[in-house]
Amino acid sequence: METMGNRAAEEACLNKAIELALKQRGWTKKLAKSLQAGLREGFKKVDRDRPDFVVLCPPITNGKKVLIGIEHFRVDAHVIQKKTNAVASTAVVEQKYVNEFYHEHRDKVLNAQPVPQETLNDLAELLRNQIDVEQKATYGNFVASFEYGLKKHIEHTDAYWENLSDICGNNDVKLGLLVEIHGDFDHLYLWRDGKTRKGRRGYTPILDNIVALIEEKVDTSRFSFAILYFAETLDTERDRVVVVQTKAIREQLKKQNEPVYKYAGEDFRLKAFELPYVKSESSVTCEVDKTDSNKFEISMALTETPIQDKAAYLFAATYKALECEKKGIPYATTKGVLFIIELLRNNVCCWERSKTPGKEWMVYPILKDNSKEMFDERSEAFKKRWGDGGQND
Repeated sequence: METMGNRAAEEACLNKAIELALKQRGWTKKLAKSLQAGLREGFKKVDRDRPDFVVLCPPITNGKKVLIGIEHFRVDAHVIQKKTNAVASTAVVEQKYVNEFYHEHRDKVLNAQPVPQETLNDLAELLRNQIDVEQKATYGNFVASFEYGLKKHIEHTDAYWENLSDICGNNDVKLGLLVEIHGDFDHLYLWRDGKTRKGRRGYTPILDNIVALIEEKVDTSRFSFAILYFAETLDTERDRVVVVQTKAIREQLKKQNEPVYKYAGEDFRLKAFELPYVKSESSVTCEVDKTDSNKFEISMALTETPIQDKAAYLFAATYKALECEKKGIPYATTKGVLFIIELLRNNVCCWERSKTPGKEWMVYPILKDNSKEMFDERSEAFKKRWGDGGQND
């Protein structure tokens, strides 16, 4: 995926990934220790920096030293599609806007009382832009970002191996991927083994579509491992790393007690770059509190015309989730879908499928009990456990 990244940021990602991997066990820790030891001697130069990192390391297990090549790419849902069909991240640009705001207004805020209205106006614009960006960050975009980044980088596999072979000498060679994943999901609700738990904001579970792409696209005879570095933009102390060898990925994840979740949010059927609304207008105002000049108030408004058949998208996601439950397959969903799941669970006689050509994916539940009392009771139970239904926190 195309980004405005730089070498320093890539090295920081690798170093943090190694630091986190050292706290784990088994092959993950062995790889991390070998890389850490190799980095003390520095990176090796290869033609055109392909792969991104090359390190001569002590043996991971008994044997020769290992020349390890690592190719890095970033994945996130904040992406656009260029006219060339390239998928480009906008997240770095968005962070730039935040940094510019901070540097421009920091001294103004510290040296003025109350906060200048100019600062509040710029803050309102920054927040409005963030609302628009978040609305466009769909699951389809996230998967498209991963697929494009993976495809773009493994296209150069021959070049990676040619460059590594030129400098390996008598040492073994291993090639791996470092995938920096910025899911930045809102709270996802994770079902597993009959229980649902609320994921923290920004948490990205290991998703079935992502594992399937690695299994499909990565040549296991040429790439030995993948380092999945899950970065949380709002709380970097919660970053985590999952390391797998490319052969039998799901078995390795199971051994590491890392569930693979199907995604069943209401946007799961949206194609990449397909918006979840027809029209959306947002507004944000920031003003000094009239009763206390040391405080300021922020008000936000969002007017949205949802996509056609929004209810059908919710029902389709609910159907998918309940089918996963029947088969014991872990799934991740959104609060809106979870609300419908809890209203319908154990109350569906059957699902009726649309007979309209091209709309066969639409399903509608035929209920055993559709009384107002039943829905009110389940709705209150949902609110008591999860808060108001239908909206993410």
